[in-house]
Amino acid sequence: MSELFSLSGPRNVGLELASDDTRTTIRPGVPFPANALGTGRSYDFNVRLRETGPTVRGGAFRRPIVVQVDFN
Repeated sequence: MSELFSLSGPRNVGLELASDDTRTTIRPGVPFPANALGTGRSYDFNVRLRETGPTVRGGAFRRPIVVQVDFN
């Protein structure tokens, strides 16, 4: 699924990242526009694991997510 971040370890599982307010899925490599926040405020996100195929197999994983911010 192109809307999920890949994982190494568990099988047939991907990581979904979504905005906190609208629950809009943030796809890997696709710009996600957001409004600026005031000083001291922060963006919150929702994360969940999603099945990508039959027979999910467990495993440990660590998945860094890099966020690039461009101001216009």
